[in-house]
Amino acid sequence: MKRLAIVAMIAWLPAAASAFDRYAGLAEAEHQPSDLSKALNLVMSTATPDLYFHTREIMVVEYEKAPVNKALAVNLRSAEYWQTTDQDSKSVTPDRALEGCQLRFGSPRKLLAVNDELVQLAGPLADHDMPRLSYSGGFDPNRLPIVKDDVRKRPDIQTYLSAQRPKAIAIHPIGQMFVVSGSPTDKDAADAALARCDFASGRKKSDGPCYLYSLNNDVVIAKRHTFPSMLSP
Repeated sequence: MKRLAIVAMIAWLPAAASAFDRYAGLAEAEHQPSDLSKALNLVMSTATPDLYFHTREIMVVEYEKAPVNKALAVNLRSAEYWQTTDQDSKSVTPDRALEGCQLRFGSPRKLLAVNDELVQLAGPLADHDMPRLSYSGGFDPNRLPIVKDDVRKRPDIQTYLSAQRPKAIAIHPIGQMFVVSGSPTDKDAADAALARCDFASGRKKSDGPCYLYSLNNDVVIAKRHTFPSMLSP
């Protein structure tokens, strides 16, 4: 019986080896980096050469898996990346990524990719300063940066102009907005909106702070007030 078992095992080995080789080849093919992955790794390694390669690869994988409409931007001063996903349409995605990146890191940034297309493969990347983040004037829901249409259409946003003063709106770079109205003072309204925004459930600390978007009916986003607002009481 032992002899028969040994003979059977010897006969099985070539078939098993062949099957293993086929499986290994299939697995290797399945794990080959995509054209987008290779291109993004190249562009990101050039734009931010000091970024740890493993961190870069994780970011590329996350971007590839993210739902459309998506975009990836970089702030070269801080060597930080910003990703936005699941936007309302491809046409609005680039601006919302650039606005989120600039609000988060405080200076103009560069667009790298929209969906599965690289914006620029060679030459210097264009630097974008987003006008909605430097706007100072009356509140206008059509001028809101970053946020999706469902936020823009919320009743508290649409009726903000007529809401009771003192009032304020806080915004986060990921596109969340928080409205407070009828506070005792302007500072109370600003701090309450910023606090609600900063401590919203599910917020990652790495996403950065919230910023005061408007105080009463004046847009103040360019001043980049964070909590506490440092306004006069």
